[in-house]
Amino acid sequence: SDVAHDGGRCTLCSLPWHRSGSHQACTLPCGHLFGLSCIVAELRRRRETPRERRERSECPICRQGAVEQQVRRVFVTAEAGSDELQQRRRREELDAELLREEELRRLAAERRDKAERRLAELQAVAVAQPGALSTPPPVAVLVTS
Repeated sequence: SDVAHDGGRCTLCSLPWHRSGSHQACTLPCGHLFGLSCIVAELRRRRETPRERRERSECPICRQGAVEQQVRRVFVTAEAGSDELQQRRRREELDAELLREEELRRLAAERRDKAERRLAELQAVAVAQPGALSTPPPVAVLVTS
């Protein structure tokens, strides 16, 4: 997955950052973090809005001056942590494993109970009819040509 595993989300859209591409984690000189496409669009919007038209735009959080050329990509490694989505998926996998384990235990218990019942039946027959459970002698088959 391309989603960054640091649990971070874009301050502007609240979606998880990506390790690369249009929504890669990035920062302004002030240190605030955003998704790349979101902050670039926001800086352009602020620069082009008539009320806010100026040569420099600013960070939407701290209002420190910033321009698009100052946006820096942040390279996040998979070892940085786990985001909520990955944690949820892992929990779902573990829950599925637990359900499967419970099902296997239930099946094993059913088979054990069935085997114990069959053993009890055979023991009852052996007590009631000694020799009833002995193996019958093999039958000889005469083949003529």
